[in-house]
Order: sequence, then structure tokens, then C-alpha cells
Amino acid sequence: MLKKMICLISFVLILSSVGYSADIHWTGSGSDKLWTTRENWELNKVPTTGDNVFLNMPAAKSGPIFQDGMDVKINGLSSEVAGESTMTMTGGTLEIADYIWWGDDNNNHGIFTMSGGTITVGNEFELGWGGGSGTWTMTGGSVTCGELIIPTDSGAAGELFLHGGTITVGSDGLEMSPVGLIDVGDGTLILEGDLTAQINDLIDAGQITFYGGGGLVVLDYDGRNPGKTTLSARWTGKAYNPEPADGAYHEDTWVTLGWLPDDAAASHDVYLGEDFDSVDEGTGDTFRVNQGSLFFVAGFPGYPYPDGLIPGTTYYWRIDEVEADGVTKHKGDVWSFMVPPKTAYNPDPADGAEFVDPNAVLSWTAGYGGKLHTVYISDDFDDVNGATGGAPQGPTTYSPGPLELGKVYYWRVDEFDAAGTYKGDVWSFTTPGAVGGPSPASGTVDVKMTATLSWTPADSAASHEVYLGTDKDALRSADQNSSEYKGPKTLGDESYDPGKLDWYSTYYWRVDEVDSLGNTSKG
Repeated sequence: MLKKMICLISFVLILSSVGYSADIHWTGSGSDKLWTTRENWELNKVPTTGDNVFLNMPAAKSGPIFQDGMDVKINGLSSEVAGESTMTMTGGTLEIADYIWWGDDNNNHGIFTMSGGTITVGNEFELGWGGGSGTWTMTGGSVTCGELIIPTDSGAAGELFLHGGTITVGSDGLEMSPVGLIDVGDGTLILEGDLTAQINDLIDAGQITFYGGGGLVVLDYDGRNPGKTTLSARWTGKAYNPEPADGAYHEDTWVTLGWLPDDAAASHDVYLGEDFDSVDEGTGDTFRVNQGSLFFVAGFPGYPYPDGLIPGTTYYWRIDEVEADGVTKHKGDVWSFMVPPKTAYNPDPADGAEFVDPNAVLSWTAGYGGKLHTVYISDDFDDVNGATGGAPQGPTTYSPGPLELGKVYYWRVDEFDAAGTYKGDVWSFTTPGAVGGPSPASGTVDVKMTATLSWTPADSAASHEVYLGTDKDALRSADQNSSEYKGPKTLGDESYDPGKLDWYSTYYWRVDEVDSLGNTSKG
């Protein structure tokens, strides 16, 4: 009886000893930054099995180096110091029983650089948590984990640059919040099960990219790895990462174009012009130079557009990558940037917006060089289009006061830049209850030649007057004596069949609403 009791007590004591863990903090106080140097750790204790490792002291800004010959087992790894914390791994084996929480606290940015070695994580591998952000750059080695999270819902940001090596994720899968990013280069991501739909959604959202935008996806399920989703990338041979970014506004009259090259490129053919098709086809004077450098200047004397880039103009450019033989070329994508116009742009509410709050505050982006702004607003297009003499203001916002329901409002902003005044476009929006819901929607392209027009009536409408034509200004001013007038429609019949439309033509249409008293509201 006594013997059995002694054995039982001994067994409990052994379990207690195995379950013990300590929190070990990096100090970096040793003569080197090696993980295995005990003077680099609080209490001169190198972390071991069951320990939770924290990079949460100022010294973590120059954190541990893990290299060949190191074979370590710990319970968890996290970075929590305000500011940056770093760790570098070039080789060795790091076995983590529970978690990696990298970028694990408010104002922390954890930076991990991995070029070799092996890491295994029993549970979650998180990049960004609790207001922190995590960046993991991998050019070699392997990571195996139960779940990959980039970042958690509370994380400020998470970035995985998988430019080499392999990450294998278990059955808990991949979780990404909208501030997470994975860029796949020469590395491979392997996920348990069929996650191809999730991966494609993240690609469509721009959260998974390939070679920084210069590569193409290679994705399969149950192919390269049975029962698993495998994600990698391949080069396109093209230049990528344009600067200015494709479609950007460039707020200056000169520009330095820049890009990142394909690895095989020995030189670069530069094309620049104002017409997309000409740049795409390389016609006219759009070919500028073949060069070795990764930048190109325009808008200065001695360069293309010596008198400067022109406000309100969209410029298109293309870089073809040329290999060392001088013959093999990889045609690049056509990118664009726009020098903002001198007139106001980017109106809010957007032009044609519907159901705008009657208490809305109008705003816009100032024209190039604009210093003062004059706002005109009315429910009459002609009044706004012809208005002059308004009071200029400095802010790019304007509160028109409470607006009426069921109205179409027109507004215009003129810009002044000390050299002159630039009349703005007339924009429009409707408040709730106005005629709206046009189909086809305003600006729609590739409409069928046999399209039927339809709309949603105004709350006050008793009937409708329909106008259709190919001249925008004529349609604006048309009345019932104009050729654009197509006739009345009764309430409940909110559609109009214009018959067969002409090829390659732009049409404009308008619906005026007539109330029960015979008052007409221009659409």
C-alpha cells in the first residue's frame, strides 16, 4: 500500500517538472548576437524546451541570429517591443511547440529575415496582433505550422514576402484580414485541403501578389502535393512595379519614370506618349531610347516634352525588356499616369450620384496649382453653367445647407491659381425621391444596339418626358420642340424603346418628371 502511494506521488512530481515553462527575454548583452550565447538572454539562460521567448526590450531592435549548428526547442516566440524588433535565421532547426506571434503588440513592428534553416510551429503562426505589425521575408529554408494568420483582426498589418523556401500550413488553414499581404516570388506555399477558391479571392483582392506584380500565379490542388493546395509564381519576363503607379495622378509637370526589371534583362526599350494605342504598338515617336538604367526623365529641356508635361493630360508608357542577345524582347504592359487638370476634379458626391443626403457637404480635389475655389450650385443646369461672380474660398469643401428632396442638383467649382481662373465641369447628383436608376447606367459601354431604356420614377412624378440624342450639349438644352424629344410616358411605364441604335455611337438621354400640377422637373 505504501509502495503504491510513493510511486503515484513520484509520477505527479515528474509531470509537474515537465510542464514548467519560463518567460525568457532577449537582452543582446553578449559579445555577439547569436541565439546560443547565454549572455544575450535575461538571467544568462538560453531558451529551451517549454520556454516562451520574448523580444520585448529595446535591445530587440538588434535581435537574435540563428544559424547552422543550432538545434533548439521552445514553447513560443513573440516580438512585443515598441518600435522595431528583428531576428535573422540563416540555418539550424527551431522547433516551437505552440506559437509564433510576430509583431504582437501596439506600435511593434517585428521584422524576421530567413534565408535558411527549419522552423516548425505546433499551432498558429501570426504576423501582426494587438495593433502591431509583422514582416517576414523568406528567401530560403522552411516553415511548418498549424495555421497561418496575416494578421489577426486586431493587427495593424502583416506581410509575408515568400521569395524563397517553403511554408507548409496544416488543417487550420490560412486567415488574412484586409491589411494582410503575401507576395510570392521563388518560394512555395502549401496548404492542407482545397483552398483554391480562397486563394483566388485573395488574389482578386490584391492581397496575394507575385514578384511584386511582375509575375503570374501557379496554383493547383491535389497536383504537385496530393490532398494539398500549392501556390507558387512564375516570371512573365516583363518589367514591373512602375513608378508613378499605373493610373496614378502625378502632381508635377516633370516626371522620373522608374520600374523593376526582369532578372534576364540586359537593357530596356522605353516608350512614352499621349495615345494608348501608339504606345502599345510602338508607333509614331513613342519609342524614346534603349538604355541600361532603370529610370527615365521627361518634362525638362533636353528630354521628351521639353516644355513640361501638360496639366489634364494622360501619359502612357511601356518598358520592353531586352535580353543580352539584343534580339529576345519581352513586351511590357502599357502603364499610365495623369497630370491633374487645372480644373477641379474628383467630386464628392460623384457626378451622377443618387440618393445623396440633403445635408451633404460637397468636396473635390483642387486643380493643379489651384489656390482658391468658387462654388456654384442650383437645380437648374443653365444657371450653374452660366454663373459668374461667385465668392472664392480656400477650403475644398462646401456646405450648401439643407437641400430639397426629390431634386436634381447641378454644381460647379472654378479654380484660381494666381495666373487665371479655370471654369470647372458641371456635375450633378440627386436627392432621395428624384428620378434615378437609369438602365443602362450613365457611362455604360458596349450597350446592345437594341437596348431598352428604363428608370425609376420620382416620388412626385405623374408622367415623364423622354429625351435622347448624340449631342450632349443639345440634349442638355432640348425642349419639346427639339429633335431630341421622344415623347411622353405615363406613370407606371418607365421604359422607352429607341429602336435600333447606330454602331460606335455615344448616346445621351434624359427623363424630365411632370407632377400632378403640370410642373416639370428637368432630369
